[in-house]
Amino acid sequence: MSTSSTINFPTPPPHSMHRRAALEMLFSAFSFSIMNLVVHALKDHLAWQVIPFMRFLPTMLIAIASARMHGVPLVFRGTKMLWARSFTGSIALLCTFYALTHMSITDTVTILQLSPLWVAVILAVFFREHTPRSTWFYIAMALCGVLIMQRPAFDGESFPFFVAMSGAMVIALAKVFLSRCHNIAPIAVVAHYTSCATLVSFFLAMTARSNWVVHADFQPWMWLAVIPLGIGGTLGQLFMTRAYAHGNTNMVSLMGLSLIAYGVIYDYAFWGVVPDTLKVVGITIIIIAVALSIRSNTKAQAIKEPVEEGEA
Repeated sequence: MSTSSTINFPTPPPHSMHRRAALEMLFSAFSFSIMNLVVHALKDHLAWQVIPFMRFLPTMLIAIASARMHGVPLVFRGTKMLWARSFTGSIALLCTFYALTHMSITDTVTILQLSPLWVAVILAVFFREHTPRSTWFYIAMALCGVLIMQRPAFDGESFPFFVAMSGAMVIALAKVFLSRCHNIAPIAVVAHYTSCATLVSFFLAMTARSNWVVHADFQPWMWLAVIPLGIGGTLGQLFMTRAYAHGNTNMVSLMGLSLIAYGVIYDYAFWGVVPDTLKVVGITIIIIAVALSIRSNTKAQAIKEPVEEGEA
């Protein structure tokens, strides 16, 4: 008579999974911050239209290779929701890169953190989802913070600010569309999105033609910036996906606010930019409003699939 035994490995306790997710999200934010740093550093050397193509191409190649390696079929035609996610995601990243090359890192990433609030607006206005009154209060609070932080003059010089605000709204759209792509493998969605973004950014780069280099001091070795640019964006997306899979959505979203801290550090360390009192007050109000909105656990925050926040 033979007997067999089964070894049952213990399931990690919830707090362990949450701690793991928090660490993954912090590493994701750090990776995205490196991408933001490189983009901002290239603003005086390369035409902004070229930088998105440098960002998307390596990620597309990695996503396609990963899908093939794991036997995941690539999606070419796709659904309307997939195309909407890929198109809005591409536009969102273009807005992000334009803002990063025309504004400080801190200002750009702070404004982009408004995207969870815009998700609530989109779901309420276009999908008739119930939105608690507290969420509308947080939205008004965040917009007041933006006005205090930026003090826009509503002239030509404020154009990058409006691009960043538009980017936050389009990121929210991309999140909504992404939440309706459940029947498609995540890596296939990423491959489709990055392929679309690479194509769009290629045509955008072609508009600059021979004016890709905008500074006479640009050296050929500076093209190596594509390496940290691509790696930062790819790792940021990877670890963000893992974090949302392992932890509480609201907690992981809160960790994403650390991008603002990285922006402040980089602006000061590399460009000597010190925010004035009003800017600090505005940023603080925005962080509090977004954090309270995330913790309110509305349906707008129930979307688990991440999108890059400058990743989109």
